[in-house]
Amino acid sequence: MRVLLMQADTVRNLGDFLILCSITNELRNQDDSCEILAVTILEPTEDDLRAYRQFGINILPPVFSKTLSLLSRIRRRTLAGLIHVLLVFACEVLYVEMLCWACGRNTSRSASSNRHISTLMAIRDADAVISVGGDHFVSDTGASFGLIRALLEIRLARKMRNPAIMFGQSFGPIHQKWLRTLVRRELSKAAMIVPREEESLRFLKTIGLGPNITIGADASFLLFKPELWFSEEQHAFKGGLRVGIAPRRYTFSRDEREQRYQEELYIKKLAEFADSVALHGNNKIVFIAQNESEHESDSAMIDKIRRSMRQGASVVPNSVPSSMVELLERYACLDFLVTTRMHAGLCALLRGIPFVVIGYRPKCRGIMKMLGVERYLVDIRSFSSEDLHKLLAEMKSEYAVYRRQIQNGGLKARKLARSSLEAGLKRVLQSKIRR
Repeated sequence: MRVLLMQADTVRNLGDFLILCSITNELRNQDDSCEILAVTILEPTEDDLRAYRQFGINILPPVFSKTLSLLSRIRRRTLAGLIHVLLVFACEVLYVEMLCWACGRNTSRSASSNRHISTLMAIRDADAVISVGGDHFVSDTGASFGLIRALLEIRLARKMRNPAIMFGQSFGPIHQKWLRTLVRRELSKAAMIVPREEESLRFLKTIGLGPNITIGADASFLLFKPELWFSEEQHAFKGGLRVGIAPRRYTFSRDEREQRYQEELYIKKLAEFADSVALHGNNKIVFIAQNESEHESDSAMIDKIRRSMRQGASVVPNSVPSSMVELLERYACLDFLVTTRMHAGLCALLRGIPFVVIGYRPKCRGIMKMLGVERYLVDIRSFSSEDLHKLLAEMKSEYAVYRRQIQNGGLKARKLARSSLEAGLKRVLQSKIRR
């Protein structure tokens, strides 16, 4: 079986590294001879090439990365709003049509002469195409170039007569009516849509999608194995607590002044929480940089928080792990985690470490609800350092109960993730047989 993964992100975002590990591992469990290819969102870095080779994945050049990157820079200087985005979309749709026409004119012998044509032919010839992005179909702060690009790539697969399986993704919120229309039009022709939480399922039904949807779970749950957890006796909390913090930069507002105010408030709250934890006994604070991609730097956010602190703290720097085991080992030193990075929380989950999520999108509530620990979620706009202290104390006093809840929720989510992936692959393969 040959499977092509679309919308694969840089491995410097360790959440996407986790998703890549999970799906690759599951596909090889189902078919040990499975050939896996991947089309990345942006031009792959040396780290990306090294990591994909490590997983035995053949990496293909992206189709739209340069064009949209250029247009997004122009937009920030001169154009804005609906007219600009529609023009971008129209130009890219025309580009898709030209590429598909060119692909039809190329033979396999001459395909390598054009890098984009070779990508299209790989999409066409794959047994299944799986879209593995996490948050591409979200536009909570305005029209998103990432969303437009994702729609174009899904359209590309359909034009090559190989509709994609939208696996383990979040959908919504999207507030613009015209953008909802575009999403509905393109996703209605996907092979199968597998939202990873109930909130996304409700959004998809709200915009008029339904027949090709089945509820699933985040791809990370495919690796869920509670038998690998530390025993509760190993977490006796002797010598003080080791509390991890995984922050992120979040776009609170498009207004620069409001954005600066909200971000400074977020930094202040986390610094106050970290200081108060570190003041008690031998407690230690450990910051974890989960994402160090082109547009986001968790290390920069960590530096800002540490400068606002009075107490010291250590940092686990962002580097591409050599394996899944190495990634999870970064969390092994922790007793608890407070995270604004959802996949940092899921890394902690895979090691059986209780965590609190500072939620910033509906996916956070959906995943925590799936695990049965929704009460350990706070909102990024309204939480306080006292809220985090209270939840930390609850996790410590109800440690065994919390772990039982996430174990039961994790096992259910793993079953959902596996069954939905199998159903998607089965549907695609059967449709090809009928053709």
